[in-house]
Amino acid sequence: MEPPHSPAAADGAVYCWPAQLRDPQQTGVDRQELLGRKAAALTGVTVRARHVYVDSHLSAWSSDRALPGWDAMVAAVRAGEFGHLFLHRPADLLRRPRLLDELLRAADRADLVLHGDADGLDLGDPAQRRIFQDRTTKACRTADRRSRKAKDSHQQAAAAGQPHGGGRRRYGYTAGMTDLIEAEAAIVREIFSRFLTGDPAHTPSLRALTLDLNQRGIPTAGGGRWTVGGVARIIDAPRYAGLRIVRGKPARNDDGSYVLANWPAVVSIADWENAQLKRAELAQAASAARRPDAEYPLTGLVRCARCERHMVGSAIAGFRTYACTTPSRLQPQPCSRRIAAQSLETHMEQEALRVLRTLEDGFDPQLALVTTPVATPHPDAPRTVRAAHQTVVVRAADALDGVPTGPDAERTWHQLSPARRTAVVRFLFPTIRIEASSTSRSVFDPTRVHATPNPVGGGAPGR
Repeated sequence: MEPPHSPAAADGAVYCWPAQLRDPQQTGVDRQELLGRKAAALTGVTVRARHVYVDSHLSAWSSDRALPGWDAMVAAVRAGEFGHLFLHRPADLLRRPRLLDELLRAADRADLVLHGDADGLDLGDPAQRRIFQDRTTKACRTADRRSRKAKDSHQQAAAAGQPHGGGRRRYGYTAGMTDLIEAEAAIVREIFSRFLTGDPAHTPSLRALTLDLNQRGIPTAGGGRWTVGGVARIIDAPRYAGLRIVRGKPARNDDGSYVLANWPAVVSIADWENAQLKRAELAQAASAARRPDAEYPLTGLVRCARCERHMVGSAIAGFRTYACTTPSRLQPQPCSRRIAAQSLETHMEQEALRVLRTLEDGFDPQLALVTTPVATPHPDAPRTVRAAHQTVVVRAADALDGVPTGPDAERTWHQLSPARRTAVVRFLFPTIRIEASSTSRSVFDPTRVHATPNPVGGGAPGR
C-alpha cells in the first residue's frame, strides 16, 4: 500500500464515460474531465494527463463492450499510481455492477480515496461507501439471476426450435416469427436471387443492393434505411432457410443433416448454402486482391469541411489519400472531397514544428481531452447529445515529454522517430478541417487546410 507521504498519494485520477442517450443530463467526457480537475484542485490533488482515463464510445456501458480506459484505470489503482479517484455520477456505474464491484474492491486494497456523490452517498466517507458497496453487491446478484434466466430461456427455445434471442422483429416475419409478412419475404427472396445471379464478376455488390432498396423507398423492419451490413445479415442468416440455430450456427442431426425450426422458411436451404459459398468466394477474391495496408497517421483528426464527416485513409491506384466518408454512407449525392495523404502529413509536421518554435518557455499539456470544434451539427448525430462524446480527441499523455521547444525545435525535429512526430502532431491538433481546393488536383493547396492547435504554452518542459 502507498505510504501517505509518498508522491503518488497526492496524485489523482479522473475517469470519464458517456451518458446514456435517454439521460437528461448529457455531460460530455471533456466536461467531466474539467469537473474532476476542479474537484481535485479544491482538494489539493494533482491530476496528470496520463491519469485521465476515458471510454468515449456511446455503447460503453453495454454488457459486452470492452472498456480499455476502465481496464487501464483499474490496473493503475492496483499498482498504486495515485491516491485519489474522481468519478462523475458514480451511481451510473451500476449499469456495469461487476466492473464497479471490481473497482471498489481494488480501491479498498490500495487505500484509494474515492470522490463522488452516488445518489446522496459520499464515497469519501467509509460508512457511506460500505452502503454503496452493498448496493453494488445486490446489483451483481440481480444481474447474475437475470443472465442465468435469459440463457436458460434461450437454450430451451433453441432446443425446441422456437425463436429466441429477443431484440427487434426479424425482417420478413411477424413478431415471434410465427408467420411471414409476404411483402417483406418477397424482398428477402429478391436479395437472394439477385445475389446468386451470374458469376462473381457480375454479382451486384452489397452496396449496389443496398442503394437500390433505399432508392425504392423500401424500409427495414424498424422503418429505417438499409445498410450494407443489414443486407449482408439477411444473406447470412440461417433463419431464412428455416434452420434451427444453436450458438449462432445451424444445428445438425447426428447424420449431419440440418435440424429444421418450426418457423416458416423464406428461401430454400440450397439457395442459402449457395449464398454462403458465394460470400466466401467473394471474400477470398477480395482478400487476394487487397493491397498491403497503408498507414494513415492522421486518421480521426481529418474532417471534411463540407460534410463535417471524418476523412479516412483511401488508396487510389496505390496513391494514399484522405477521403470523405460520405460514399460509404450510401448518400444519393456522395462527397468526393479528398486530399493527398503524404502532402497533408508533411504540412502538419511543419505546422507542429511552427508551434514548438513558439514555446520558448516550454509547454503545459493542459487537459488530456480536447473537444473538436465542429462548425455545423454532426450528420451522424440526429440527437445533438451525441456530439458531446463523438467530437472528443484523446491526447497521448507523454507525447511532448522530452521534445525540445523554442530555437532547438528545428534542429532536433527530424531526430525524433516518425511515430513520435506523429504523436506530437496528434497532441497539438485536435482536428484538421479540409476545405475545397482552389488548385488543380496535382497541386497541394495548403490554404484549404485549417488546423487550430491545442493550448500548450506557458508551462515548463516535462512533467
